[in-house]
Amino acid sequence: MKKMALCVAALAVVVSTGILVSPSFFTSSPAAVVNAAPSVNTSLFVSQKAGDPGILQAAQNGFAQPLDLKVTDQGFTLEAKEVLADPLRISIIAGVKDKDGKATDVYWDNFHSPTHEYQEITIKDKAGKVLHSSSPNQVSWKTNQIGDYILFEHELRSYFDDGNKLPDELVVEFYMKKMGSTKGNWQLSVPVNLKKAKAATKTVAVNQSYTSPKGFQFDLREITFAPSGTEVVIDSNNKDFSYQLVNEKGVVLGAWDSAVAIHDESIQKNVINTMKWRESAPVEKGLRQFHYFHDLKESNGLTFKLHAVYTEEEPGFSVKLDPASVGAKPVTAEKNGTRFTFHKEGSGEDRHNIEFEGTLAEGVVGIFPFDTWYVTDEKGKKYSTVCHVEESANQNGRMKVSGYLEIEEMKSLPKQMTITFDSMLKEHRDVSFAVPLLTGK
Repeated sequence: MKKMALCVAALAVVVSTGILVSPSFFTSSPAAVVNAAPSVNTSLFVSQKAGDPGILQAAQNGFAQPLDLKVTDQGFTLEAKEVLADPLRISIIAGVKDKDGKATDVYWDNFHSPTHEYQEITIKDKAGKVLHSSSPNQVSWKTNQIGDYILFEHELRSYFDDGNKLPDELVVEFYMKKMGSTKGNWQLSVPVNLKKAKAATKTVAVNQSYTSPKGFQFDLREITFAPSGTEVVIDSNNKDFSYQLVNEKGVVLGAWDSAVAIHDESIQKNVINTMKWRESAPVEKGLRQFHYFHDLKESNGLTFKLHAVYTEEEPGFSVKLDPASVGAKPVTAEKNGTRFTFHKEGSGEDRHNIEFEGTLAEGVVGIFPFDTWYVTDEKGKKYSTVCHVEESANQNGRMKVSGYLEIEEMKSLPKQMTITFDSMLKEHRDVSFAVPLLTGK
């Protein structure tokens, strides 16, 4: 069976925010930096494989801008080496060196400070207007270690949903007040020239609607091709669906699938999973979703094809068992074509686990990890339960799964428990919606 993750994994992303900077800290002219001709062969984005495939694609196409900006205080040097930006996002490669000119990890020593009081970043326009100034602890910048460097990334679409309103020039200002145990004052201002990337960005207004036999309402709003990725904007009254983006030869260049329905036959392809700053926003008909892809080439033509719609189904599943003896006496229950066997109990501090194997009803392709499983003891007390699916296999159109239920905040085993399973994801392929987006060249 294929290892998989139907349940959501937590990704801890800690960021730095704020206001800063003094131009006197530049060691080279911002104009000279912006106008310098980037070399794909020497780009750190390429050599360090910094960022997702969309960022690498943009760097390989010459959209990275080299920088030579640095500021030194208390023996540590903060330097910005390269920037890549388009109407979707900004990415900056920076680093810290010690007094001997060697790369150091002291930047990360205060990275998990509860208040982020030692590091701040602000985005401004050329006139100095603050476009983004987060309060402490607000997750906005995505920060990763890339070899000896640090990759800083931030989205722009939530500030400029209309690319024509995006300024040609922005400024990203860094302000660091502590490196390791050393307090100091590191201020750096990074100029960002977007003119070339804006000229290479194309938005196609689509505004085509579809209603499925199940009442699923779907509006394909627009698609934007930018150097670092392609954004598809969709309004719908159902958050779970799948679609493909195919070229004029029928080759699938990109595909979206529901996160809950990640299984052996998932069609997801070339999705930029790291661009999740703005997954959805409420609209009149439900939710507006923003999906991002890489490697979609306009010259090949492009057609949008709706693949499937997913609905939440109630399995009506409930079973009673004795947790102390379930290992010796497994309990099996079946309802509406869905069958589970619970066969082992494991204990931990304030948590108890029940292992299971199951076969889902035909067409059911996913189990929600949270808020769909519950355990109730013999006194009627209800416990939240997390479903962890560790293995799965699609056999003749039916999903077979195995994993365990994690019962939260249960300090001791009850004499008897009732396991309730009240929601799962079912796939419907009775859809017919295809829209040509580009005709190719």
